[in-house]
Amino acid sequence: MNKKYDYKIDESWIYSMDSNQPKIINLQPQKFITITGKGSPNDDEYKEKSKVLYSIAHYIKNIEQKPQLWFNYEIWPLEIFWTLTDDFNWYFDQSRLIYKMMIKQPDFVNADMLSFYINQFIDEIGNKEIASQVKLEIVGESMVSQILHTGYFETEPKTFAILDEWLYKQGFARIEKNIHKEIYLINSNNNDQTFVPKTILRSRVKQKEIK
Repeated sequence: MNKKYDYKIDESWIYSMDSNQPKIINLQPQKFITITGKGSPNDDEYKEKSKVLYSIAHYIKNIEQKPQLWFNYEIWPLEIFWTLTDDFNWYFDQSRLIYKMMIKQPDFVNADMLSFYINQFIDEIGNKEIASQVKLEIVGESMVSQILHTGYFETEPKTFAILDEWLYKQGFARIEKNIHKEIYLINSNNNDQTFVPKTILRSRVKQKEIK
């Protein structure tokens, strides 16, 4: 493949930043490198885990000896399932959050390759204990709704309210409100005071029963 695979173009129906219009999509199972944890995104452990995950994704993409099915591609964005252990509300203790962070991988990546690169580049990757927790998984989400959120976490409730109203009109509803996925198309690692992050908010949905 001569052309660089760019998820923003080649998978725009999933990762588009062009519109905040809600939509429902059906997702096939996808391959990810993953790591789990608990606590606030402001915690050092969270930051270290995301750093390690990005480092591993970088080394896999830039391998010197290319496997047969290798192709040039843009590294996919960080995606995180967030789970609130208590009853859902927007004013919770963030230390009680459970997260599963992940970065999508191309089909040529397998468990042996992941293990090899973690061992080979452990000094560059950094935290050996955290790197050893990274897994390669097939993640299935099936039918989901999603909406583009422009802004920070504090304003997410307004965006979810827009999504819920749209789903209601379409005859759908979110399956659970204490679990959702966030996809960080443009993240907040930026010192520019005018910077505004863009995040896809995603939840599993079902059709409402007609009574």
